[in-house]
Amino acid sequence: LQDQGRLDEAANAYREATRLKLNYPKAHFNLATVFGEQGRLDDAAASYAEALRLDPGMVEAHNNLAKVKKFSSEDSDQIAEFEALLRRIKDDKDKQLVLHFVLGKIYDDCRNYDKAFAHYEKANALKHRLVDFDEQRHVHYVSSLLDTYTPELFQRHRGHGSNSELPIFIVGTPRSGTTLIEQVLAAHPRVHGAGELKFIGEHVQSLPRRMGRSVAYPQCAKALTPELISELAKAYLEHLRGRCGDSKVLRVTDKMPINFYHIGLIAVLFPRARIIHCRRDPLDACLSMYFQSFTEGYHYSYDFADLGAFYRQYRRLMDHWCRVLPGRLIEIDYEDIVNHQEVVSRKLVDACGLEWDDACLRFYEHNRPVRTGSNWQVRQPLYKTSVKRWKHYEKYVGPLKNALGYQEG
Repeated sequence: LQDQGRLDEAANAYREATRLKLNYPKAHFNLATVFGEQGRLDDAAASYAEALRLDPGMVEAHNNLAKVKKFSSEDSDQIAEFEALLRRIKDDKDKQLVLHFVLGKIYDDCRNYDKAFAHYEKANALKHRLVDFDEQRHVHYVSSLLDTYTPELFQRHRGHGSNSELPIFIVGTPRSGTTLIEQVLAAHPRVHGAGELKFIGEHVQSLPRRMGRSVAYPQCAKALTPELISELAKAYLEHLRGRCGDSKVLRVTDKMPINFYHIGLIAVLFPRARIIHCRRDPLDACLSMYFQSFTEGYHYSYDFADLGAFYRQYRRLMDHWCRVLPGRLIEIDYEDIVNHQEVVSRKLVDACGLEWDDACLRFYEHNRPVRTGSNWQVRQPLYKTSVKRWKHYEKYVGPLKNALGYQEG
């Protein structure tokens, strides 16, 4: 039920589980995750606290509780409990990893940036040992995209694909403001926010098999046919309509950030679809990724050198899309929407072919499910503390600046 977005029914099922089996921390934990997705953050915190009362060593509950609560110096007793738990699990590196991320976030909330970075650095060192980012393989993949999606390919497929304007693709690096942009649009009564859909990525994975070719993606896309393009577009639209289930909806957002890799395929499938590119200060974006423990993927986020390598290729690819698809991208800077909310929101809504609605300015009141690490932030009115956040950590980001190719002065 939770995976299907039927959150009220899911909450009732978890409540029944707690009734049928007393002292069942996992059920309280799962109930808390539903509350978090619904934006009921106080209820989520209470359910996480109950899970921890039953199982004080449940680090996942500590992790999620830290995400739905803003800590301050008044929480010194609770912070001391986190530190004590970290000492008790000194032989369990996986649990240590989680708690270092938790304490990093807590000390960042409390503006103790030295302690925060010390914990984030330890957390990332522990996580980095578990993942593998191959820079050369990544460079090769981006080069293959540039070689495949040329002006000639787009000209060859002009008039193919679907003319539907239903999809809105919101792309960018992780932590670049994609959830915020989706929340602004989803507050509009004619827009459904579908969240991070994996469908385009699954299309990409399936292309060689569908085409009966041994050539991998993206090279196989050079042989796309009008019939397959139509088939792929139709399947995606059916998926979107199944997600929204409302005939009044004119647009459905897909805010999978890493669809920026797939803008070429998206442009072929949907020549009239809006593609919103979320941009953010590179240091803020990369540091925010470094401070986040992702559940899957994003293996470049746990090391400054890897982050720099990833980001340089992201910029290389986005520059390519702008050259070969002039005028197709709606570029929104995170800093602009924070500083000029109404002006940028109106521009965004207009660019999506919609009439303005004041609900878009009160996006934080919208109760749609949000399943990303930003679910706490998008339940608040816009705040400016995330702009130039990296300056709090200026003494530590020298290696990141080098990796990004910053030229001092």
